[in-house]
Amino acid sequence: MTFIIDTCKNTVNMLAKRSQNVDNIELFAQEITEHVLKQYAHISHAYVDIIKHKWSRLNVDGKPHPHSFVRDGEDVQTCSVVQERAGNKITVKSGLKKLLVLKTTGSAFHGFYRDQYTTLGETWDRIFSTAVDSEWTFVAHDANTLRRVNFPAIHDSVKKVTCDTFATDDSASVQATMYLMQTQILAKHPEVAEISYALPNKHYVGMDLSKLGLDNTGKNMDIYYPQADPSGLITATVARKPDSKL
Repeated sequence: MTFIIDTCKNTVNMLAKRSQNVDNIELFAQEITEHVLKQYAHISHAYVDIIKHKWSRLNVDGKPHPHSFVRDGEDVQTCSVVQERAGNKITVKSGLKKLLVLKTTGSAFHGFYRDQYTTLGETWDRIFSTAVDSEWTFVAHDANTLRRVNFPAIHDSVKKVTCDTFATDDSASVQATMYLMQTQILAKHPEVAEISYALPNKHYVGMDLSKLGLDNTGKNMDIYYPQADPSGLITATVARKPDSKL
């Protein structure tokens, strides 16, 4: 087992040293799966997962510093590649994780089903905050097809659509905004076979300041605190028909 772990580690480092695609994690992951299947005839599937953290160059005296960086936000870029020997099927899943967003208005939630156990009140204006987890999938039976996909550009586009839609949509619900993001991305990128989102509710509620003689209700509400109680996790996957895949 120690030999196998050592071999895997050294293989990745060797390929990273030789590769021109380390920054393009989807392509680099395919280089690893391709190498594994060529090297070991008894292996039928090769799996690779990569997480890419975001570092931004520090600005000193208004100029980018040549060798100093800062972790700019907690969001990460991910990819998962599976390559099968049979049929040379390759599945690439790209992801955007831990993107924390918040807006102070432009979100509502009302008209939902109620029964004897419902205590949540309807609201036409609320804080909307969530930590975006998104994953989108590419499928092909030809490695050259996926080599031509501009993965970094699609990642940037997904992030932009996500942020722009979150900011500008007059949200009827988290579900409605999430679906709008997904349909826009599929319309913009025919290479993407399906896209999923997981958006947990991060509720902020008004602080009761009445005991201090202060009105923090209705239009006067501007002091909030994050709610620690369990909240909803909204998930959805929107996919094309199978014959629409690469």
